[in-house]
Amino acid sequence: MKNYFFTIFTPCYNGENTIERVFQSVDSQTYLNYEWIIINDGSKDESQKKIESLIKKYQKLSDKIIFLTQTNQGKHVAWNKAVKMAKGDFFLSADCDDSFKPNTLSFFNQKANEIASKDFLKTKYSGINVCCYNPVDNNIIGDKYPYDGLISDNIELEYKYNIYGEHWGIVRTDILKQIKFPQINGHFYNESFLWFSIGLHYKVICFNEPLRAYYYETNSLSRFATVWTGRTAGCDLAVGDLFDSDGSGTLWSPD
Repeated sequence: MKNYFFTIFTPCYNGENTIERVFQSVDSQTYLNYEWIIINDGSKDESQKKIESLIKKYQKLSDKIIFLTQTNQGKHVAWNKAVKMAKGDFFLSADCDDSFKPNTLSFFNQKANEIASKDFLKTKYSGINVCCYNPVDNNIIGDKYPYDGLISDNIELEYKYNIYGEHWGIVRTDILKQIKFPQINGHFYNESFLWFSIGLHYKVICFNEPLRAYYYETNSLSRFATVWTGRTAGCDLAVGDLFDSDGSGTLWSPD
């Protein structure tokens, strides 16, 4: 079995009261081959001090954490920065109000090996999708996939299978390094920009495994950018909106 390396990415904006959930989740992982990039996106609360104190509290994580601070520029800018420096085979975004199960990374590593016995990174697949759950009653939030192991893409999931609501998953870092969010002053790009663009060229494998707890917070970053779907985030993204980040107006395509 191949032991894939994961990059966990946590953007933080005013997450002083919730970010320890993520620390607890990362600390509890049974699979340990990962790095964790945390970027404080110009928080106005005491997030900076809170994160610094938590790094000291969770000492066994200190050699895995890369902690950066930037002026408030938005999650998409922090994402670009994290992807550029990421060393992982897979990229997993966990917002500052998230929590996820101890077997999360183990599950993804196991499935990646089952799907591709030699090397997942050399397949036509961009990553693995899973479900989210309500931490109060443990019921799945968002639509279930028709069956485990569904091979689809992020456009087809919405427009063919009518899959809406919160979902989560890993994405190959090498693919993310080929495309980044445009950085234009005054503009925020929903994560659907990435999922739909990737969906034009790669398939994703879907499982109804509820790994991430979804909390509705007033400062939740995912509240404005629902993972894997566009319409549910209040952004009915048209395929024609998937332009190169240089503004050339052409659809992104892998080299």
